[in-house]
Parts: sequence; structure tokens; C-alpha cells
Amino acid sequence: MKVILIILLTFVFSVGLMGQSGFIRAYDESVGHSADFMDVVIDDDTIVLYSLAWDSTGKQGIRFAKLDTLGNVLQETMIVDSVLTLTTTYFRKKILRTTDGGYAIFGSAGLPTAYLLKVNHELEMEFIVKYTDPNGASLLNTTLLEVDDGFLLVGKHVISTEHNFFIIKTDEFGNEIWRRVYDKEAGVDEIMIEIKKVGEGFLLMGSRSNDLLPAQSTWGAGYLMFIDAEGNEAWSWTMDKNLLPAGCQDGYMLTDSSWIFTSGTWEWDEDNGQYASRLLVFRLDKDKNIVWQKVIGDLWNFQWFNDLERTQDGDFIASGNLWREYAEGVLFSRAVHYKFTEGGDSLWMRQDSVLEDAWVFGTDLLTSGSIISVGYTDKYGAGGGRFGFVMKIGADGCIDTLNCWPVATTESVPQVTAAVFPNPVNEVLTVSIPETKAGYIYFYDGLGRFLRKQVLERGDNRIKMSDLPKGMIFYEVWDTQRKILIGRGKLVKV
Repeated sequence: MKVILIILLTFVFSVGLMGQSGFIRAYDESVGHSADFMDVVIDDDTIVLYSLAWDSTGKQGIRFAKLDTLGNVLQETMIVDSVLTLTTTYFRKKILRTTDGGYAIFGSAGLPTAYLLKVNHELEMEFIVKYTDPNGASLLNTTLLEVDDGFLLVGKHVISTEHNFFIIKTDEFGNEIWRRVYDKEAGVDEIMIEIKKVGEGFLLMGSRSNDLLPAQSTWGAGYLMFIDAEGNEAWSWTMDKNLLPAGCQDGYMLTDSSWIFTSGTWEWDEDNGQYASRLLVFRLDKDKNIVWQKVIGDLWNFQWFNDLERTQDGDFIASGNLWREYAEGVLFSRAVHYKFTEGGDSLWMRQDSVLEDAWVFGTDLLTSGSIISVGYTDKYGAGGGRFGFVMKIGADGCIDTLNCWPVATTESVPQVTAAVFPNPVNEVLTVSIPETKAGYIYFYDGLGRFLRKQVLERGDNRIKMSDLPKGMIFYEVWDTQRKILIGRGKLVKV
């Protein structure tokens, strides 16, 4: 059935004049329904995105659209299913440009069904294949990857209180070839958010967390697993949960086999009595030790860098959302973009000042160097609701000079630093933090591996060192909320 959707892309507002570096446009998908733009891919400088949408009967489905670089709609198609409600629920909500010129997504069609949907280059549907679990588990989508002879589909496998992850291998038409469910540890929520080909195998990146609280975990840790072409696990690795990265959202491998990841933290916010997060990017060497990390922003709920793109000059663009105080006591989530080098040097960080409660889900780059991001925004007041948006910003991170907020990217340097002595140290180390109530000191060996942490009180703290190995030891001193770095250095243990 042919559905005319032009009215569903009613232009709501835009910012920027001809000749300026970019624009923001929000689109009204429907009346009385939320609308999320899920992800974007650039195809020969054409913007291709997909989103939730509703047809004239109110049936929810998936809409694919092509836009020019000014945000004008060139072509669109809406796909609904006669039996199930097509939706997408988890994390990166990826759109994949396939080698034959088409586009594919992996979604959920209401519990417990997942589906693979593919359209051709003209956005005409080629197939939709649905997948269920024989034991009644819910299959929830997270990501997908095209391989030489088909697709790898990755998602969450949820049955009762067990949260594991699965991989389905299909042929080029979505027919299932094999399926693996990875049950790593009871009581631990395991999720893989992205998959990338590395050599003859595949690296999955995600997170692990506990489920001690009904609404949120009390810890999160980055998680990596490497599989062969048949889905057999070669190795898996979980970061120490005392370190800041709470997951691996997206990542790129560098020429020295190290990796750069986007992420967020998961920390206890003592001021608000809850767990919260900050934006984070970090680099691991080939032995999975942290080379550097950049932590950005104050602790608030759900702040993550969701996407990571590499620029033509070899730098990186991370995109996500960052909460900002709009008026006294009123907070809004703002779209944020951060450019940095592979060495961890911050080049710029910008925050949009136009969209209210904007959440970036996907980003890609034009050949000009401009950045295209999509997501959704909640517009308040009369006529408010949820709108999908497309944002184009210049290579300097700004839409224009009036609607671009620079954001600091360097960690604040405290007025008082911890005194740590003696160095070299044998049996007892003294750590003095005279102007703080309490804190922690973290010890790492010469390869950056976590050894131990110790509670610190105000004043002089005497710490036994006899259980730590001889040689080079690195340390970090933080306040109790791990917001302020009080001291950092290295010791020689003799």
C-alpha cells in the first residue's frame, strides 16, 4: 500500500542562514506519538536515515528517508508489518549500508521477536525476516554487521532474570545459518553494543553490570570478546569495575593494534543519592591497558558518547548528549560533539544551544568534513512533543557562531593536591590530603593493571605496601565521588 508521508516531515524549525556552516531541522513525525531518528549513514553525500513513524491509520512502522545536505527530503518509504509492530529498542540502533547499495537494520517487533529488514538503494523493501527463541526468551536488537556471505545479528537474550547476549548468522537474504547464546555469569547483565571485523574474526564490544537494584546496576565495566567466523569464543575480557569506563559503545582499532572507545562512567552521585554518569573516551593498548582517558562533564543521569567517527585527517568525533543547566534548577540534555586526536589531545568540544532535551543517536561525516547527527528532541510548551532532528555542523563543531557553546574538556586541577611519600617506598606509604573529607587512592602496576584501592581520611594516611609487587607502581588519588582528581604519579616499590 502506498503511503504518502510528506506531511509527516513537516518542517518545524531550523537555525542558520545560507553560507553558514550548518543547520538544525526537526521534523514532526505524527500527531500524538513520539518520533525518534535512530541512525544515519552518508551515501555519496546523501543523508540516509531511518526512524519510527506512523501511517495514516496510526500503525507504527519504520521509515527510511534520503535528504540532501541542506536537510531537504528527497525520497522516503514507510514499512509496516501486518502482524507485528516494528520498533527498535536498544542502544545504537544502527543503519547499515550494504555492499549491493541497499540498507539494513536490525530491530525488535515487540517481545519476544527480533527482525532483519533490508531495503534496496531506492528504499524499496527487499525482505523482512523475523527471529524467535524456542525456549521463550526475548530477543532484543543491539547491532548488526554485513559479512561476505550474509549478516551477523547481535542482541540481548532475556529469559526470566538472566540477561545474556546472542549472535545470529544469516545468509544474504536473512535466513538463519547458526545461532549462539553466550551465558557468561549468572546474575550479571551482559550486553554487546557493537561488532567489528578484525583480521579473520570479529571483536564485540559492550559492557557487563550487576543487577542488585531493580532500576539500575551498582557497577558497570567495559567488556570485549573475540569470536571466529563460526561464533566460537577465542577470548573475552572484562575491565576492572573500579576503573571509570562503564562500557564500550563504539571503537576503532589503530595501526599499533590499540583501540579508542567511546563510553561513559557509572558512579555514585552523593549529592543526589543515585548512580549517574559522565562522558568518556579512552584508549587501550594491545594488552588492554588504559593508555589515556578523557572524562567530561558533571555527574548526571544517562550521559554517554554513543557514536565514534574517524575524520579524513585521522582525528575522531565522538557524539552524544550532555546535561546543561538551562535556567536555575532546570536541566536539559544537549547534543554534544567532541573532536580529539588518537593521542588523547582535545581539539574542541561543542554543545548545541538550540534544541531542548536533544539526544544524539547516530553520526556520520560528509566529504566536506561537516558532521551530520540525528536523534530526537523533546520540545516543550504549546504544541510540544517529541521530534526527530537532523543536525549539520561544520568541521569546527559549530552550527553558527550564535548557537554553539564551547565546553571545557580538561580535568579541573584542584587547589590542593595530595602529598604522597616516601619515594622510593618499602613498607609504609603516607598519603596526606589536609583539605578534603575523604577519598581513595588507586594503585596500578607498571603495565597499568589495577592492584588495589584504599580509603583515605582527612590528614595523614599510613598505607601498608608489603603486599604490592616491587618495581614501578602508578597511583591516582580521587575524592569520594571520583569527580576530582587530587593527585597522580608513580612510585618505586623496593
